[in-house]
Amino acid sequence: MITSDERDKLELVLSELVNNAVVHGGAATAEHQITVHLAVAPERIRAEVCDPGSGFDPDALASRQGQIGGYGLTILDGLTSRWGVSSDDGTCVWFEDDRWLEAE
Repeated sequence: MITSDERDKLELVLSELVNNAVVHGGAATAEHQITVHLAVAPERIRAEVCDPGSGFDPDALASRQGQIGGYGLTILDGLTSRWGVSSDDGTCVWFEDDRWLEAE
């Protein structure tokens, strides 16, 4: 079970990643799909959003500061424990968030 804070964080981060997949990843047309995987375990939550795009260099995005838009990965970086990009077959952006649940 996830907490309301975790749910809010997931909704924000996943909406940013899905938006990026549509706008930048080639998933804006009906013949392309976005795949979302979500796993919830006692110690962490892991998710990934995959699209048919060719990938990107996360380090190059830092140079966009001051421009309108382009803050999805900044939000991802600030709200999750770790994240990365895989470009083996399309592009998958994944993240993990450590959970600090109190024992009941």
